[in-house]
Amino acid sequence: MSKIFVDTIEGNTGNTIAISDSVSNLKTGTIQSTGGTTAMTINSSGHVFKPAQPFTVVRYAVNTEHGAYNSGSNRNNVICKPSNIQINQGSNYNVSTGKFTCPVAGIYEVSFGGNHYGNGVSNYIFCFIRKNGTAVDTVYTKVLTTDWQQLTRTSYITCAVNDELTVTNENDGTSGGGTKGGWDITTYSYFSYRLIG
Repeated sequence: MSKIFVDTIEGNTGNTIAISDSVSNLKTGTIQSTGGTTAMTINSSGHVFKPAQPFTVVRYAVNTEHGAYNSGSNRNNVICKPSNIQINQGSNYNVSTGKFTCPVAGIYEVSFGGNHYGNGVSNYIFCFIRKNGTAVDTVYTKVLTTDWQQLTRTSYITCAVNDELTVTNENDGTSGGGTKGGWDITTYSYFSYRLIG
């Protein structure tokens, strides 16, 4: 294995960090991009904060939003469009379209969970995670009752810049009519998107 020996690290502004044999720790409170944007801070307790990391958590505000259980013909075969934004770090989620747009290339985590209504569903509740309209992950369950079913799914997806991530309801398959199933609202369901690497 090769080794690299360094006496100093110098940024493009001329600031240097001296490295010597007596230095056993590199201490810093803030890490910034060359343009000055704070990428990471570490407080005195060792907690790490990444204020520029894309991260969204959203829930249904009312039961008539696309994909929710009382949205009529917009309950099924639609992109889920919850509008109650809990976190939208980076402003990458659009409540009008239900799409999370990837600001940079990388690996993204998409997750959803909560109560899904079995009312009107004949056979299966299907929910898809999609990238640019193409399914990349699926959760489904056989409907044993017309009551609520608990669904969760987490997927890790390699994305390019401007790829769009969505969650869709497709109960009983894509030929199954619009008035089937639907997500519960407020604290009973969630959708999240985040860059992990």
